[in-house]
Amino acid sequence: MSEKVAGLFGDYLKKGLAVSVQGKSDEQVAAIVEEISPDSIWLNLQGRGSEPAFSQGTEVQIHYWDEGATVYSWVGNVLEIDDADDQHLCLSVSAEVSIQRRKSYRARARVPFSFTVVEAGDSALVAEGVRESKTKNISSGGLLFRDDPALGVGDRLAPKLHLSPSQQVETVAWVVRSEPTGQGDPSVRWIALKFLDLTTENQNQLLGFLKSYYQ
Repeated sequence: MSEKVAGLFGDYLKKGLAVSVQGKSDEQVAAIVEEISPDSIWLNLQGRGSEPAFSQGTEVQIHYWDEGATVYSWVGNVLEIDDADDQHLCLSVSAEVSIQRRKSYRARARVPFSFTVVEAGDSALVAEGVRESKTKNISSGGLLFRDDPALGVGDRLAPKLHLSPSQQVETVAWVVRSEPTGQGDPSVRWIALKFLDLTTENQNQLLGFLKSYYQ
């Protein structure tokens, strides 16, 4: 279900939250909310290379996923770019928010998955090739797993979820949280991923798996 309503950023976003910014190329770039005003927002882009991701005046969409499966989206324009590093953007954004709600399922399931690191603050992680892991929990919007060496917030991954021997889901995701497990070795961390571009087919496959987990 999708709806459009009027609302201030403060109704949905807070400083420090992870969002994505999508421009004309349809590429979604991870960002952290730095400052919020009634009609604009400052973002810190995460995990970008030397090429600027956006230019002044570019129309963009901002997407935020809550802990369930609801996606909040706004349309805006780039007002200002920090000349120092091209990582900080000020966006003017309309007060109208698009809300898409899906039935939320979260399973504490050990789902095996493989992934490659597409983009990371630590370039050595990109060169490591395919890595294997298992989820601690998984939902229709993302997953949590334990990782060492640790990924950082904003790193972009290409995971392949092995839901069954005959069913795999491939997507793109980025790290929205990286925190110590509190179990001794400080290099081992809990990594939370948010899915960026699940196709409708893959969304239905994942939701079907999550529903069956509870049956």
